[in-house]
Amino acid sequence: MAETKLHPGIPVTNEFDGYEPPEDTRAFGDVYADDSRMMMADSSRRTMFDGAETSSGAEGNLDYAGGINPPGGSPGDEDKEKREASLNAQPDTTLGRPKVSTGRPAGKKKLSRRTMFDGAQASSDAEGNLDYATGGSPAPKRGRPTKKQPPLPPDTPAWWNGRKIDTTLFCEEYLKTHDLRSINGAFFTPDGYCPADKLRYAVYDEIKQYVRSYAIQTAGSVVENLKAEAKTDEAMISEDILNLRDGTFDITKPDWTYEKRFCRNRLPVTLELDPKTPENWLRFVNELLEPRDIDTLQEYMGYCLVPTTKAQKMLLIIGNGGEGKSRIGVVMRYLLGDNMNYGSIPKLETNAFARADLEHKLLMVDDDMRMEHLPTTSNLKALITSEGPMDLEKKGVQSYQGLMYCRLMAFSNGYLRSANDDSWGFFRRQLILTTKPRPEDRVDDPFLSDKLYEERDAIFRWALEGLYRLRRNNYRFTMSDKAKGNLQLAIDESNNVRSFLNSQGSFTFDKEGEITSRALYNIYRMWCEDNAETPLDQKRVIGYVRSHAHEYGLTYTTVQYQYKRVRGFRGIRAGLATPNNPVMPA
Repeated sequence: MAETKLHPGIPVTNEFDGYEPPEDTRAFGDVYADDSRMMMADSSRRTMFDGAETSSGAEGNLDYAGGINPPGGSPGDEDKEKREASLNAQPDTTLGRPKVSTGRPAGKKKLSRRTMFDGAQASSDAEGNLDYATGGSPAPKRGRPTKKQPPLPPDTPAWWNGRKIDTTLFCEEYLKTHDLRSINGAFFTPDGYCPADKLRYAVYDEIKQYVRSYAIQTAGSVVENLKAEAKTDEAMISEDILNLRDGTFDITKPDWTYEKRFCRNRLPVTLELDPKTPENWLRFVNELLEPRDIDTLQEYMGYCLVPTTKAQKMLLIIGNGGEGKSRIGVVMRYLLGDNMNYGSIPKLETNAFARADLEHKLLMVDDDMRMEHLPTTSNLKALITSEGPMDLEKKGVQSYQGLMYCRLMAFSNGYLRSANDDSWGFFRRQLILTTKPRPEDRVDDPFLSDKLYEERDAIFRWALEGLYRLRRNNYRFTMSDKAKGNLQLAIDESNNVRSFLNSQGSFTFDKEGEITSRALYNIYRMWCEDNAETPLDQKRVIGYVRSHAHEYGLTYTTVQYQYKRVRGFRGIRAGLATPNNPVMPA
C-alpha cells in the first residue's frame, strides 16, 4: 500500500490503492445476474471515485501543509483543474479553517429558472424605483395580469359593487321599503312577529341574482346587521288593544279601525259584525265540562287574547284520558296562531333557556303534562305573576331583561306537584278544572277539528265575551265549588300534613293543651300508617305545622316535658276529647 509522509513521523495512507473487485462467479442467465453486475459496477465506480477524491485531498493537504509542490511535476505542469483545486484549498479567512479540496472540478453553478426570474424581477423593480425617484411613474409589477371588471348595468342596486354587498347600505335601503322593527333580536312588522328564518329567506331572494357563492350565509349576515339597524325600545303592547287579521280593535270603547299598527302580536282572526253561534264548539265544551267550569274556560281563553298577567293564574284541566281536552289547545292555536307555543311545564324549571322561548308569546300549552315532581317552582311562579322585565337567557347569548306576558295552559291526568314547595303561593296560582266522565256510547267525530277551524271567528267572539266578564270582575275568575274542591284536593295530595291536621281521633285542639314536637310527629306517623300514606321527614312536618300554626290556633313555643322544657306547640294535645279527657276551657 502506497504511503506518503505529510510531516516526519506522520504517515498518510491510501487504503484503496491496489484494490481489486471480486470476480463475478455467477452463471450467465441467472435471475439476479444482470442486477448483481449492475450493482457491482456501480459499487466499483463509486469506490474508484472516492479513492481518487481521497488521493486528491491528500495531495492538496500535502501542498498546503508542506509548502512544496506535489511529487511528479511542477505547478506549471498541472492542468487547469488541478490549479483550481489547489486554489480552493486556500484558507477561509472568515471561518478560520482551511478549505478542503474534493478534487472535483469547480464548474460554474447553473441558475434555476426561479432564481433567474427573481433576479430579472429585482432588476426590473430597481429600474422602476429609479424611474419613480427621478419623477417618472413606477414600472408595473410583473405577474398575472388583472382581469378588468366590466361596467355594471344601470339597474344595479347601489349596495352591490360587482364583487360584494355593502351590508350597511343594503340594510338602509331594505328598511325604506319594508316596515321592520327589532326588539331583543326579534323582528316585528305591522303583521306582528316575524321569524328570523322567514326574513333570511326574503333577503336571500333579493341578493341571490348578485351573490353566486354562499348566498344563504350572506343573507344570514345581513339579517344580523338588520337587528341593529331596526332596533327600537318601543314596547308596542297594550292590554286594551286587539290587533286582528284585518285591523285593530279597542276593547275599551269599543272602536274598530282597518289601520294596522306596529305590534308584537297579531291574531289570525276577524271580528265579525254579525257573529254566528259556534254550535260545534258549544256542543263540545258542554260534553267536556260542567256549566260553571265552562264560564271559567271562557274567561281564561279571553284572558289569553291580551298581553297581560294581571289575573296571575294558570289553567290546568285534568281528566282520565279520551275526553278530548287536548282539543282546546288546538282551538287556541286557531285563535292565536304563531303567538302560541307548545312546551313542557317541567322544562321551565329544568332548562335555563326555556323561558326565553316564551318571549313575545301569549300562551304556552302543555298538552300532556308529565306526572313528576317539580324540583323547584320559582321560574313557574315568576312567569305566572310577571309584572316587569325578567332575566332571560339564550344559548350562546348574554342574558338580558325581557318583558314576559305568556300564560300557561296544561292538560294532564293528575295534579301539578312539587318536590319541595307546598306553600299557598304555589297553589293559589292554579285554576284546576276536571272533565266529565267520557260517555261509553259517545262516537268521536274525526272531522271535529276541521269544523272548529271553520268556526274560529265565532269562537273568538265567544272568548271575547269572557274577557269582558273577567275585566268587569277585576281579573277574578269564576270558580265553581267543584273547582275550589279540586284546589283543596291538590293541596292535600301534595302534602298529607294538612290532611292530618284536618283529621279527627288522633289529637284534640285545646287552648290549654300542650304537646312536644316529637310527640306530634309520632302521632303523625301513626296516622300515615292507618291511612296508607307515605310519611314525610320530621323536619318538613314540624316546619309545615309551625308556618301554618295561626290557621289552627296553635303557638310554637317551649312546653314542659318531664323535668325540662322542649320545643312544642300550645293549643293541641294528644288523644280524642272524651268525658274522661275533656277539652279544658280557656
